[in-house]
Amino acid sequence: MSCEARNARAATAPAGLALVALLAGCASGGGAPASPAAASRPVITDQQRGWLSLADGGVHVAGDDTPLGLYVAGVIEGGRFVPEGDVLGQGPIGTPGTPGWLDLLEGGFHPRQDGREPPRPCVEGTLTADGAFSPASRRVTY
Repeated sequence: MSCEARNARAATAPAGLALVALLAGCASGGGAPASPAAASRPVITDQQRGWLSLADGGVHVAGDDTPLGLYVAGVIEGGRFVPEGDVLGQGPIGTPGTPGWLDLLEGGFHPRQDGREPPRPCVEGTLTADGAFSPASRRVTY
């Protein structure tokens, strides 16, 4: 799938899935999913506790998977991921790349140079050369 088609599809995807599409290689020119897990997500229903992986933007149901790497915990409400708290887990923070923000409600990365105000809630960080998101800190801006 082309980056243009993937981005168009991501614009209407539920939280987390849009980020998977955006991080799946468009920023770095690739075309494969960011991870095998990004290709096969479980069905997520409302009012479930879960977490959003910063590595691939996937929304996971708590208890189905153990969080790996950096993530933000929260709940799924109205088909959207709603974060609660700050960045948790272990992983690289402050990796060089394209500066911007990870929108935690819509699941997309917004480069700083596009002139937009940071979405809220969001995590400030960078999109690295390999298409992964690296937070600048553990702080979620609400």
